[in-house]
Amino acid sequence: EANGSGTSYADGAQFTFAANTVLYAQWMVTLTPGLHPVMNSTNWAGFIADGNQGSYQSVTGQWSVPTLDCTATPNGRVLVDVTIDGQGSAFLSLGTRSYCSNGQQVSSSYWADDVEPRLQIISGISQGDVISASLTQTSTGSWSYKINDLTTKTTVSATETYSTNAVAVIWSVDTPYDSTTNLDYPLADFSSVTFSNLDFTSPSGV
Repeated sequence: EANGSGTSYADGAQFTFAANTVLYAQWMVTLTPGLHPVMNSTNWAGFIADGNQGSYQSVTGQWSVPTLDCTATPNGRVLVDVTIDGQGSAFLSLGTRSYCSNGQQVSSSYWADDVEPRLQIISGISQGDVISASLTQTSTGSWSYKINDLTTKTTVSATETYSTNAVAVIWSVDTPYDSTTNLDYPLADFSSVTFSNLDFTSPSGV
């Protein structure tokens, strides 16, 4: 029945209809509190843990640089990153960007916020390289970033002065915005991206 009562059939079960019968699908969504799969976005996908102002002091994630199909999307681009987000007021992102140039994949790591351009940190990253990235608040208005190419054993870290109300942490895959056209770049045709070693710290106990 629509309310979940009546006879239940397991996934993949076989049964015979003796007459016209209406079946109702039943399902349950289980989410970790504060961690939500993001849906209905035109340019990115990922996970957000959200809270109140100042809820988060760090975010960490690990992934492999995706492989792009430069024949399928010769102008495609894709970003993979971790973000401390002010949800409209200020954000800090750290991750990898990949795009196609003359039929070849070009990848690097970058640091960005809502007022600075995307600053290249490590160039010459290769598809398949395992990347570990973290953003950490060192004091009020001060954040450090650290990105490590575990494959090439290249690590870069620095501290930046920046203010954000840090109401969310995000792990995402998205396509960058082209300020010259006021449109998103075409999303690259890429291999799957799997995040691992996800972590964050929260003084408010989110």
